[in-house]
Amino acid sequence: MHQRPFSVAAKDQELLLTFTPLFLSQNLVVEVPRVGQVVVRHVATRRALILTPLHWGILKNFEGGRTVSAVLRQLIHSRGCLPLGEFYELVVKAHGAGMLCESVDQAATAPPSMPWNWSVNGVLVRRLTVALVFIALLGLLFNRVGPPGHWLWWLPGWVLSCIGISAGFALAGGLLHAAGREIYAAGWVWRTALPRFEVELDDELAEPELSTNLALARIAPIFFFAAIAAWWVHDLTLPILCGLLWELAPRARGPFSRLLRAVHYVPRPSATYGFEFDGNRRKWSRLRSWFEMGEIRLALMWGGYAVIWGLIASMAFCLAVGLSARDLVDGLLARDVPGSSALLFFSLLGLFGLGLGIFLSYSWLRKKLGHIRRWLERRRAERNAPPPSEPSTQEIYEFLGRTHPFQLIPDTERMLTAAAFEAQIYAADEPAVMAGDRNPRLRVLYTGRVSVESAVLQLNQHELLPGTIFGEQALLHDAGQPRTIRCSTACVIITLGRAVFEHRVKRFVPDHLIEDAANKIAFLRQIPITRSWPQAILASFARRAVVQTFARNAVVLDQGRENTLFFLVLEGELKVMKDGRKVGRIRRGDIFGEISLLQNSLTHASVVGHHAGSYLCISKPDFLAFLTQDTALALQIEAIASRRLGTSVFASPSKTARKRR
Repeated sequence: MHQRPFSVAAKDQELLLTFTPLFLSQNLVVEVPRVGQVVVRHVATRRALILTPLHWGILKNFEGGRTVSAVLRQLIHSRGCLPLGEFYELVVKAHGAGMLCESVDQAATAPPSMPWNWSVNGVLVRRLTVALVFIALLGLLFNRVGPPGHWLWWLPGWVLSCIGISAGFALAGGLLHAAGREIYAAGWVWRTALPRFEVELDDELAEPELSTNLALARIAPIFFFAAIAAWWVHDLTLPILCGLLWELAPRARGPFSRLLRAVHYVPRPSATYGFEFDGNRRKWSRLRSWFEMGEIRLALMWGGYAVIWGLIASMAFCLAVGLSARDLVDGLLARDVPGSSALLFFSLLGLFGLGLGIFLSYSWLRKKLGHIRRWLERRRAERNAPPPSEPSTQEIYEFLGRTHPFQLIPDTERMLTAAAFEAQIYAADEPAVMAGDRNPRLRVLYTGRVSVESAVLQLNQHELLPGTIFGEQALLHDAGQPRTIRCSTACVIITLGRAVFEHRVKRFVPDHLIEDAANKIAFLRQIPITRSWPQAILASFARRAVVQTFARNAVVLDQGRENTLFFLVLEGELKVMKDGRKVGRIRRGDIFGEISLLQNSLTHASVVGHHAGSYLCISKPDFLAFLTQDTALALQIEAIASRRLGTSVFASPSKTARKRR
């Protein structure tokens, strides 16, 4: 019956979690049912979230309207950040529940509550239910339960079962009214085996005492009818017992399941399971989110109850159809052959072990086979690809529109620039640029792949992908090309002469952006860490990054000191020293310095040059700015930092609370 006013699934979560201003709704009710737990309810949507005090404090940062990126940067600076997956999950669920809105005026209209004029005392209901259950069980024990004398007795039993279940919901409604809760939905449910009156019981996050009273109120009237039937009207005993079993069935919203959760389970924070954030919706992470001790204990108790209920329901079925359960079991045991049973048991055990092994290795095999399949598909596509053809002006225009830094050229000028480009087709293994070449032309790889044979920045024997700029040295500095670039496959390269470059491109694209695209971005698109970064993030990082060199034995980071830079190694090698002991190495393409920036703390180890080289570095504000522009990038950096640290780089309040318990 709950409605979601704002569909997160239909929205671009990346946009929501980066640039969209969000406002904290004013229609919220905050309850503290337990120490260390906050239940926040949205009045209009009637959605509720279980939060920790830290979760609630984070949501309150959105008062007045702020972007998720701005709040995340503030939390990192104040050392109060959650693990990023949990933080993004909290924002997505709060937005889906209407607690975070995209404008101040955006709010769902609260549904009208139903008039409910009577209340009932919870203590009275609890005592009455315990007494009725005791009397009914005594009646069932001392009076033999059997099928009714005539089938017509099933009709009044069915009617009394419907009345008992309906009265239970009515009692629960009185308890809600007495607790100060509104009744929003009440009515008859007809399309069921037991038509009944129902009240929507929004008790999933209720206080344990209220939740217990609601569960007991639902079963009190039908136990009343069961007690009367067991002691005085024996023909009604089995029909009413069937109705009682229906109501006590082990289903999620049944009275017993809710009573079990109220008594034996402490609800977990909503941001730690049932994931809605796309970055958390991986198969293994969703499965691991349910493997908590409280969940396992509750599942075992629920499973035990389900077995007992199933046995009682089977006995009731045998009585209803006139079968003897004891005779049925004796017949099955008489036909049992021990050898066949043992063979069947061990066969089933072996199949279970085989299935478990296949299940555990499926993810690993799928990943490895996926790499092989993609490699084979790429090679097959290269072999079967038609010979490259010269692109049209429109195709070059569209290509420039998605290639940095040509995106900075206005649309009208970009079309004229596209018309000025010349396309050249190269065969595989043919050199595109020779070392020492002084031909002042700007070259952009349009299709295919090229490899660098000798280069600055250790680009040796690495491939460049479409969209990469090269050959800029002769154009910008009148110098010979420092590297030979050879086509790995058949390629199309578009080129631009100096005169057209200065007339069409240089007005909008400074020389340093061309060099960034040719050197820094080309490097970033090759190494595993940054290869998957979006083009805008690569351009932002390259624009902010500065190339610095280091010598052998030079101290880049000193343990216990403040760090204000994020580093990415271009060439050379560094060693990681902790308390005077070498604990690791950092090579080309690795990052470092991220732990102290994310934790806003002093450095955990020293980083010293092992072989002379160079690195890209950006300041802490720039690092946090580009980190919060992309959720996948933020999760990637967090995972690297946590792996190096040996624990989560951000402390999780939910895990801390579980350890304390």
